[in-house]
Amino acid sequence: SMERYARFVMPFIMGLKGVGSRADVYVFSTSLTPITRFVRKLPLEKALDMISEAVPDWSGGTRIGESLKQFNERYGSRHLNKKTIAVIMSDGWDLGAKRVLRDEMAALAQRVHSVLWLNPLAQDPDFEPLCKGMQTVLPFVDHLLPADSLSSLRRVGRTLTKVMVG
Repeated sequence: SMERYARFVMPFIMGLKGVGSRADVYVFSTSLTPITRFVRKLPLEKALDMISEAVPDWSGGTRIGESLKQFNERYGSRHLNKKTIAVIMSDGWDLGAKRVLRDEMAALAQRVHSVLWLNPLAQDPDFEPLCKGMQTVLPFVDHLLPADSLSSLRRVGRTLTKVMVG
């Protein structure tokens, strides 16, 4: 469900490398894949090609909870602290167990300064977090922001700046 947004959001993600060498980027589908090396070193088109090849089940559904569990277990102790801002982009559609999603979001939220959740559907005036995945994560999200236009990405940038300096 997120593939159509990847090309649009990728320049924004690649711009995050400007916040320093400590910004890391991961993609999740049915599992977690680190992609920092692609966004730091490759031009946009090549990065997208490499990512689509490297990510298992690209466009095959998401298991957000299981992916967060992998992140928390493999990278959490090294990357998360009270200065960390976790930015997650997802429409919240999730094929996995909601208990795992809830537990892993709670663990993530406890360890970081803020969680920004970018949902490309959130700009719609009629948006309601109806899918169970989105409902499950909302108690642990500090900022739910749309990510479907240049204007919404500018808002994400402003929010990130405020959270980083605030």
